[in-house]
Amino acid sequence: MAGLPAGGSAQGLMYLDPGSGSILLQLALAALLGVAVIARAFWSKIKAFFARLAGRSGKEPGDGK
Repeated sequence: MAGLPAGGSAQGLMYLDPGSGSILLQLALAALLGVAVIARAFWSKIKAFFARLAGRSGKEPGDGK
């Protein structure tokens, strides 16, 4: 009972720090950039995987690979 405000209202527990939005934005941007870097590093494997799903060999003639 000591944690509740005297009026019994829970509004005091719903405080959101002004810096929380900035931290959440940074977290979302870092996650997106992390996925982009990983996708870039494994792009040829990702492309070959989807090519196999589509029924192609994964290597185009004249692709140079």
